[in-house]
Amino acid sequence: MGATWEGGVIYWLGAATLLASSLIALTLVWLDVRMFGLRPVNLLIGVLILLDSAGLALLPFLENLPLPYLPEAKSAYTLSTNREDAYFSHVASHLLIQVLLLIYLLASKPHKSVLLKRGIRSLLRRAIQVGFWLAVPLALFFYVKYFFLGPGMELLQGFRLSYADTTEAVTARSLASSQVESGQGAFGAQIAAFVVWPWLTILLLQKVRSGLFFWPMWGILWLLSTAYALQTYQKAPVLAVALIYLSIALSRRAQFRRMTRSRQRLGRRQSIVFSIAVLGGFLGSVLLYSINFGLSAGEAVVATIGRVLLVPPNTEAFWFLVYPKQIAFLGPAYTWNTNIDIIRQTALAATGDVFSANASFIAVGWSGLGFLGVLLNGVALLFYVHLIEVAFSQNITPYLRNLILALFAVPLFFLLSGTVGDFLFKGGLTPLLIAWNLPLSSRKGGYLAHSLLNSLQLKS
Repeated sequence: MGATWEGGVIYWLGAATLLASSLIALTLVWLDVRMFGLRPVNLLIGVLILLDSAGLALLPFLENLPLPYLPEAKSAYTLSTNREDAYFSHVASHLLIQVLLLIYLLASKPHKSVLLKRGIRSLLRRAIQVGFWLAVPLALFFYVKYFFLGPGMELLQGFRLSYADTTEAVTARSLASSQVESGQGAFGAQIAAFVVWPWLTILLLQKVRSGLFFWPMWGILWLLSTAYALQTYQKAPVLAVALIYLSIALSRRAQFRRMTRSRQRLGRRQSIVFSIAVLGGFLGSVLLYSINFGLSAGEAVVATIGRVLLVPPNTEAFWFLVYPKQIAFLGPAYTWNTNIDIIRQTALAATGDVFSANASFIAVGWSGLGFLGVLLNGVALLFYVHLIEVAFSQNITPYLRNLILALFAVPLFFLLSGTVGDFLFKGGLTPLLIAWNLPLSSRKGGYLAHSLLNSLQLKS
């Protein structure tokens, strides 16, 4: 009884501390948005808290997860004994990431480019421009290799949108995954689908004025990306591709509209765009759950909410339960990266079953070096965010900023179920590339310069 009481205290204290920290962080994010507008770092903090930390605070007090397509799913913290230490480490890791990001949020000056000298910025911009001309032929090569010399075309032809039940859908996904092996070009095709083809589409957005040429090319590149997403037999990639190309399409419409100097109008448009993106993502997920798993509308809504809010922290918990109590920390080589064997090994050790327990960058960092691994992952993510923040401090169009933010928000979901590398190569690189290389052109052939005062540059 004593151990149970002590465990309950740890859960309540951990959850209360995490909720208090999250509320403080969200308050600071709200104030930062009021002062400077939406920008990558405040968007990142908000998403991590709302879609990961909030669920972690609830997790120990749930026995079953609200997942109609998987009614036997249990909360990770009901699966084993002596789990209080794991929850403490789990909460502390989230607090560590929150503190790291909040320090940057409070210390950064959005109207200035800091820690990156002009010469370095120029070199980075030039490297990205040269890299683009190498990326396109490589993307074509890997697409041909994977789809015509590898299993891609066979998997695409065997794709089904609707299954009789969850078991059949999961089995089909597992069989599809087992056909993909190293050396077939799958990784190169993934980068092409989520980074290179959207990047090329945005280049066309900048260069091509004729809608008769742009829209067919937009459609072809969208189909290429969708082909890869479909053959994964997963819902998230399909939805991500749809939101990426929808964001680009909306930017095409906004690019040739008359510029406004009103911060209020720009703010309203930004709010509308993100409201549409969030609502579209939610409704798209509900639709995919309904069709893919044969759920009713109500069940699909519950499944979407449970999948978004509770599955990421629950899967993370497996890694905190396993490392280092059951398996020793894996070491520096696996601090930023993991593989399917480790993922399945973790699931087996935590639950007794073998499945793809894809966890966030926080959990992967923990499995490598504990708190040091979590910190190193946070620093790597923050360095990437800083590169985008530096570009945001430049004199760029507010529509480009909205596009960058939209393309930054979409792959954040992969950050909650994968490594920093997964996030970058499933779309996270795209906003960085366009921020440093592709300002949108105006009707007169010049840049649509952001006309607000420097001190208010991020109000767009």
